[in-house]
Amino acid sequence: MSRMLFVPLVISIAVACSDSSAPAPTGTGEVRLFHGVADLGLVTIEADANVLLQSVAYGKLTGAVDVAAGTRVFRVRNAGAVVATQTIPISDGAGLTLVLSRQATTIRLAASADTGLKQPDRANLRLISAPAVPGQPGDSSATAQAGVLDVYITAPGVNLAGASPRLTMDTGTPSYSTFLYYAPGTWAVRFTRRGTKTVVAESGSVTFNAGDAKAVVIRRVVNGSSWTTAVEPVE
Repeated sequence: MSRMLFVPLVISIAVACSDSSAPAPTGTGEVRLFHGVADLGLVTIEADANVLLQSVAYGKLTGAVDVAAGTRVFRVRNAGAVVATQTIPISDGAGLTLVLSRQATTIRLAASADTGLKQPDRANLRLISAPAVPGQPGDSSATAQAGVLDVYITAPGVNLAGASPRLTMDTGTPSYSTFLYYAPGTWAVRFTRRGTKTVVAESGSVTFNAGDAKAVVIRRVVNGSSWTTAVEPVE
């Protein structure tokens, strides 16, 4: 966010007064990264120049790492060059997912509270969209709308005729869901064109023991006419 040039002295005085009366934040939060920029190679993320995660590939949702509480400057690097920067407050016990995405010609790093907690007695399922060519915000074209899919999560082989979708997902933009909880066992995730039962992608059978956490990643290919899926463990 830009700041007006005539206020820095006021800001510095306010910060100085606040620093003398308020204790420094203590404790740690947890941060993970989702790399959603298709045309960007491996990335490294830093917090205040300290390396947190290295060699993160496109479409990868990393495990969580500890970050000291306080206001931290996060930088994402590709081949040594800084491609995105964001200042984010971290509170003790917080869980955040940082999402790296491209908006128009700009690569951006945004933070979202990760409210999904793994349950030790459940199957913990997360859905991730990692399009090969991310759509642009606000694009209402027919091509963009074709990427909006209904998501069904059922036992393998269940007829979808009488089933209702668990959610709707825009596969044209990078995104991830909070954890969805199911009984331990074998489940299948199927994606259909919105408002239809026409399956365009599916995970196959995914088996969960109690406490297992897995992500089904759907990738929309370059021309937008087809999708691929993969199943990854969530650390």
